[in-house]
Order: sequence, then structure tokens, then C-alpha cells
Amino acid sequence: MAYEADAGRAAEAMDRYQRGYDVLSRDPSGRERKIEVKGLQGAWQGDATVSMTGAQFDDARTNEGDWWLYVVENLGTDSPAVLPIHNPALGTRAFYLYADHWRDMVLGQAHQPNSTPDSEKR
Repeated sequence: MAYEADAGRAAEAMDRYQRGYDVLSRDPSGRERKIEVKGLQGAWQGDATVSMTGAQFDDARTNEGDWWLYVVENLGTDSPAVLPIHNPALGTRAFYLYADHWRDMVLGQAHQPNSTPDSEKR
């Protein structure tokens, strides 16, 4: 919120159950900026990751306005830093499916001959 105020924008925290973003910010001309905030205790480098939910990604991908991901590193220190990324969903060219997550789910479905995969239920 302070980052937005320092940039001359009025920021409003969204309800914690808001699915697509955490903050709605407006510049003096009224232009809106939707912001999803992800925080890390340490530095965002090396193999440190942040993730977006499906709802956040969909909101970013389909949003006609300004959508931002703010990665805030070094939380709880005297020097937290905001790393703003303008709509990372628009630059996405690939999805990675990690075996640790998907393999057991797929094998579990394979043992249930009458089951319908989640992707077909939508």
C-alpha cells in the first residue's frame, strides 16, 4: 500500500476472499491497476518461487485493464523490496506439470475405470 502511495496512486485493499487480486489502485487520472501481492521472507532469487492461483491467472489473462504481480521480498526485515511485474500471464508461453503433483493423481484415475478426469468435467 505504501509503494502505491509513494507512486502517487490511491490503493484499496480488496476483501481477503477476492479471487483475482489483492489491491485495486488508481492514479490521479482514475486509471485502475489490479495488483496481486506475493511475499517472501527472503530474497526472490535462485530457485525461490511465487505462484498464482487459477483465478489469479485467469483474471490476469483476461483483464483488459492494468494487471500487476508485485513480488515483495525480504518481508519482516528493515529492507523489504517490491518487484513489480506487469501482467506475467500475457508473457506465458508454456505450463509446467511437475511429476510430484500430477503423476499420483493420474495413476489414481487410471485405477478407477468409470472416473471422468477433472479436465473433462469443465
